[in-house]
Amino acid sequence: MPTSLDLQRDYNDYYTYGINSWQPCHTEMNTDIEYYLGRQFTDSELSDLSEEGRQAYIYNYCQRNVHLMLGHQMMNRKGLGVQAVEGSDEQTADIFDKLMSSAATNGSFYNVFTDCFEDELITGFGLCSMWIDYKDDIVNGDARIRCDPFQTIMIDPKFTQINLEDCGFILRRNFVNEEELKGLQPSIKVKEFKSGVPDQKFNYMSLSRNNSGQKIYAYDEMWTRSTKKASIVIDRVNGDAKRWLGSDEDLQRKLASNMFLMETKVNMPSVKYTSFVGMEQVYYGDELSGIDDYPFVPFLGVYKPQYENFKYKLHGIIRPTRDPQDNYNKVRSKQDDILRSMLYSSWLVEEGALKNAEDAFKAGTGQVLVLKKGASINSVHQIPHRDLPQGLPYMTEQLGKDILQLPGLNEESLGVAEGGNTDISAKLGQQRASSGAITTQKYYNNLDISMTLVGRKLLRMFQVNYDAEKIKRITDMDPTEEFFDRDFGKYDAVVKRQDLTDTQREHTFSQALQMKQIIGEEFPTSVVIDTMPISGITNVREAYEQQAQQKAEQAKGVQEQEEINKRLINAEIVHKLSLAEQQRETAVSRQALAIQHLANSEADHAKATLDNIKSVKEIENMKQDQLIKVMDFIMTLQEQSRMNAKLDVKETSKQSEEDMMATNQMNKQGQDPAEQAQQMGQLSSLAQPNQGQ
Repeated sequence: MPTSLDLQRDYNDYYTYGINSWQPCHTEMNTDIEYYLGRQFTDSELSDLSEEGRQAYIYNYCQRNVHLMLGHQMMNRKGLGVQAVEGSDEQTADIFDKLMSSAATNGSFYNVFTDCFEDELITGFGLCSMWIDYKDDIVNGDARIRCDPFQTIMIDPKFTQINLEDCGFILRRNFVNEEELKGLQPSIKVKEFKSGVPDQKFNYMSLSRNNSGQKIYAYDEMWTRSTKKASIVIDRVNGDAKRWLGSDEDLQRKLASNMFLMETKVNMPSVKYTSFVGMEQVYYGDELSGIDDYPFVPFLGVYKPQYENFKYKLHGIIRPTRDPQDNYNKVRSKQDDILRSMLYSSWLVEEGALKNAEDAFKAGTGQVLVLKKGASINSVHQIPHRDLPQGLPYMTEQLGKDILQLPGLNEESLGVAEGGNTDISAKLGQQRASSGAITTQKYYNNLDISMTLVGRKLLRMFQVNYDAEKIKRITDMDPTEEFFDRDFGKYDAVVKRQDLTDTQREHTFSQALQMKQIIGEEFPTSVVIDTMPISGITNVREAYEQQAQQKAEQAKGVQEQEEINKRLINAEIVHKLSLAEQQRETAVSRQALAIQHLANSEADHAKATLDNIKSVKEIENMKQDQLIKVMDFIMTLQEQSRMNAKLDVKETSKQSEEDMMATNQMNKQGQDPAEQAQQMGQLSSLAQPNQGQ
């Protein structure tokens, strides 16, 4: 473990190395802030103007440009959320999403992001820092973020990546009073430390000279990139490897219980943290938030790390507009001087010619100059005033355009048509403003990247510092096993930027409404209601749910009634089918009876024939001609009887076959109940004549 002197020496060496590189850039960044705030004349220029009796007029277009882009960001502000990727645990992602939303609301994260974006626009460098605040929760703490100005930071000059993976150190200084120091370091005795400014570091800080006379303490912090040993558990079966975060005893028990697991030691990247009070070391150890990384994310404007001159490698939108802003102020001041000179008459006066020399300095028309007695009228001459140069207004207009266009803005960014026409619709103005933002999209894209990096580090802070009870209290959900997996945020979930402001909510509502129109009733109406940009959305949602419930109950009642009607119709069909079956059986019975009648007829015929033979024998004694007539009559009767019997059997069989075919056809085709009933009625009507026969 390094000694206190070693840590102090490291701090001083890092600062010296950093300031030698960053000093030119810090000077320019400080000037950028001065232009933004309106201090656009140097001390020597102000002194010269004062000697000439002239005013230092400032027309601060630089501030307007910053506010233009800042307002666009605020009107289109988006929030942080967590979304599960395909195949990952959605429940765990939902827990992280609720934690992120709660922390962002309670910690005013989005105002901090706006502050960082403002620094990005002005100086090209903003820094968002994260920490765990134990003020309201002394057990788990709460995740918090803030914006650190460049005046309080010294960062490794050789960093090139926005995620700070190649950054060797970060130094930070803050001036705190006695109570604030007790909150930062409760275990120390404040009286043992020296107050005031300990050295000449961080000269651009407002309290670096302590002109107020307040008793303050310099609280310095140092983060340095380091490594530490970590245990990796490897599954020999499937090759999975995970970092072990538990105790060594638990690891040994786990290895002993599973012969397919093995342990290996690796060097993992980490960060060491040191704090000083009055440059006396009070803490040294691992980074306090537990994420094994810098608790910082930079918000960068135009940054070219490969360029050697730090004066030019980093800047925002103020830097390219400073020169035209200077010229604009000077030209407008000259123009104002000329206009003012037209109001005053310039005089060439001989010494002692005027009774009151102050009369020559009076402005306006109708002024009287009183000459001394004996003075010649030729001793006073009026000097003609200069006219306003014709090219001066054009030059002023051009400089105003340069100030707007050099950082990538234009009149359309203001929602104004070319030539200053403001008589346009609000929708058209919004479209032109969006089109004008294309040239400044780099700044917004860098903002998106930085916000995403902040969200990923916050996920790690939730995993390390929040216990199951706190998670349950915030999300009303029990944490899953994957929640505490360090790789979850890296492989199983992505930080998304979700809609937050009214402008974005209206856009989302418009998209949802279009989807509803395209898809139709299959698209849930509740999605459209949830995105409606109106107040009282809870009442609207409750009214819709109540109405939807009533419709569902009505539909259920209609469905039940239809089911009852269907059952009644089916019962009627079954009844009619039973009647048809009975009619078919009756037809079969009639056919059998007809056959029986035919058989009886044949028997009767045979008997009649026998009787006839007997009769013939009885009339053997009859004459021949008489006998022939009797036989012809008998044969005619027999033939007619047979013909009638066959015709009756044929008609009965035909009717029975028609009844059976109609019944089978209804059973096979599944006819409509009304048609089946109608056909059954026809069968019944056809069956009645047969019964009558």
